[in-house]
Amino acid sequence: MRALLFFVFILVVYLAIRFTLKRVRELRAASAEAETLKNKPEPEEMVACATCGLHLPKHEAICEVSEAGERCFCSDTHQQQAHKEN
Repeated sequence: MRALLFFVFILVVYLAIRFTLKRVRELRAASAEAETLKNKPEPEEMVACATCGLHLPKHEAICEVSEAGERCFCSDTHQQQAHKEN
């Protein structure tokens, strides 16, 4: 009888340790994934140059708002060229 109780006790300890280690691995993996997602940069809005059609991030473009709407340009030269054409 004692041997059976001892065997059950060892089995319970083994299962508890196994469950705990599995949970620790899952938490570490979730933490690493969250860290990776946190360091990932946010996507930026892209706009096309009204003169040449080049796509570039909006924060790098030269944008102007008029009655016709917003137009963005990749450089001062293309902005001036568009004003000369109009």
